[in-house]
Amino acid sequence: MITELSKIKETTVNCSTKTKIKQTNVNVFAAFLHQGIMMVQCTCLLLLLLSTAVFSQNYDDFIVKHTLVKANDKKDCDTLMKVVNALENSKKKTPGKCKENNTFIVERDEKIIQDMCKAVSEKQYVTLPYNCFDCVTKDKKEPCSYTQIKPNEKKKILCEKDKSKNKILPVHLGAGSA
Repeated sequence: MITELSKIKETTVNCSTKTKIKQTNVNVFAAFLHQGIMMVQCTCLLLLLLSTAVFSQNYDDFIVKHTLVKANDKKDCDTLMKVVNALENSKKKTPGKCKENNTFIVERDEKIIQDMCKAVSEKQYVTLPYNCFDCVTKDKKEPCSYTQIKPNEKKKILCEKDKSKNKILPVHLGAGSA
């Protein structure tokens, strides 16, 4: 009879241990699943914010950030980037931040800039047909300082309908061929 009681106790202990192990495994799995879902949600939110920041640029911003149209005969990177940084920092609410690099098209005629997208009827990239230069940070501390370099890659322009002008215009400049 004593041996039968010990078997019952042993069985009870084994059953409750297995149940606890199963329950623990389920809890761990649920925690990992929850953490994975949260990570995916955060990643999606980050991508959405980044894509909005990149593609919310309009034609007027493009002119300021990537051309010499409003540069008042200034072609040095420190002067050009001061304007770009002011625009970027006011939009992103990040005062004092130095943009790491930026490309400028060597063109002052706004009509020529607009004509880059003349043959485009919908949102698409075109290869930049003009000379350009990059301004790259030398020092990220304010006042930001830059050096001018010749880009070693082709640049592409995103042409899309600018809502305020109601026509297809350049709105973003990026690396690579169209």
